[in-house]
Amino acid sequence: MKKPSELQRLARAFTVRKASKRLPILLGTGAAVIGAATPLGFVMAGAFALGIGANEFEHRRKVKRGLREVERWGFPVLGYREWLLADEPTFDIELARDLDPDVMITSAKAVEPSVRVSRVRERTFQIVTRRSALPPVRGELDAVLVGDRELLMTLHNQLLAPLHADVGIRRMQMGDRTRMPALQALLPAGESGGKSEGGEGMSMGAFRDAALAAPPALQALVYSVADREIPREAQTLKNRSERVVFATGSTPHGVGTVAGFASGGVFAGLGWGGPIGMAIGAVVGTAAGVMAAVNGNKRNASKIAASLSGNGFPIEGYDDWLISGRPIFDITLSTPLAPEMFKMMLETLPRAWSISANGEVPWVVETVWLESTLVRLETRPALVEPPNKVEPFYGGSHQMFETFRTQVLSAMHRTVGVVSVQMGGYLTRRV
Repeated sequence: MKKPSELQRLARAFTVRKASKRLPILLGTGAAVIGAATPLGFVMAGAFALGIGANEFEHRRKVKRGLREVERWGFPVLGYREWLLADEPTFDIELARDLDPDVMITSAKAVEPSVRVSRVRERTFQIVTRRSALPPVRGELDAVLVGDRELLMTLHNQLLAPLHADVGIRRMQMGDRTRMPALQALLPAGESGGKSEGGEGMSMGAFRDAALAAPPALQALVYSVADREIPREAQTLKNRSERVVFATGSTPHGVGTVAGFASGGVFAGLGWGGPIGMAIGAVVGTAAGVMAAVNGNKRNASKIAASLSGNGFPIEGYDDWLISGRPIFDITLSTPLAPEMFKMMLETLPRAWSISANGEVPWVVETVWLESTLVRLETRPALVEPPNKVEPFYGGSHQMFETFRTQVLSAMHRTVGVVSVQMGGYLTRRV
């Protein structure tokens, strides 16, 4: 199997789906063969060829439209395409006025702890981000790695936009860290460095004042009330119930259920009205089988979501967490717990196996204390590869959470009291 092309990777990044070429090619070839000596056959073949070309054009047009989404930010942005395809997605920003490096670094870390921030010149800062791993679809060899658009939009909304309003961003250069051109070389002579337009010193706007707060308080400022709501992106997925069942290692209702109802309809129709009755029975039985499969999967998914009871506290959103590419959950405590003690609890967990790292890695990849009694955990997802029409997807590990529930959550509940656990996550996995 071939690795995806750059166009295919960009299309996946913007969730652009291309229609299959197989049917148009088959129909076009058949039309040409059937009407080999007639103008009508060649006209039909030409129409199918035009349809394929139009589909390809629309596919590329949607990708180009996605690449223009950063043009609305209010300052020049270069190299977005290269950033999406980079091994180390990086961007440099040059500010219009001076800013304390600690303010920039602390603010960026409060928005996303995984970013690497460095000052490369007097007013230029470099931010290195992680990538998203999009699960492979049929015919792809491995996960598709692209720059994390979701993280970029979060950084823009919570960091770059306030920074531009307060200090001013002259230009932003994006790309791969090792191959990215220097931002200063792209600026007209005399624009970089030196004194700011407003004189010496740093901006004293609200952005700087908020960013100079202590790190825990800054995290509370950055995470607004809306941001603290646990994300539940998985609720929009197709075949959601089947994914939930597959994620627990079970098999959902499917072809067997439909075939069973259809067979029953055929036999019932045979006794009712011969061949015509058989046909009617097959149609009615198939429809009933589809409904039974859908409803059965919904019931099973609901049972899985409600299966984590008897803990002394509610656990909500487990079904969403199971099918999220970035599985996240929040633990609300009755009284504060020392972060050092919680870290020691996490170290008792077994490690997860990573195919990409070819070894064991920590299951909890990120811990953020939003408040003294509210901690958010991001866990390492597992790749689920269903054997049927459902495409492969990343989701939370059912087995690992069972261990976490019995070893960590139970101990926390006995020690400080657990009020609730809210689970969910984002669709795309980060690497």
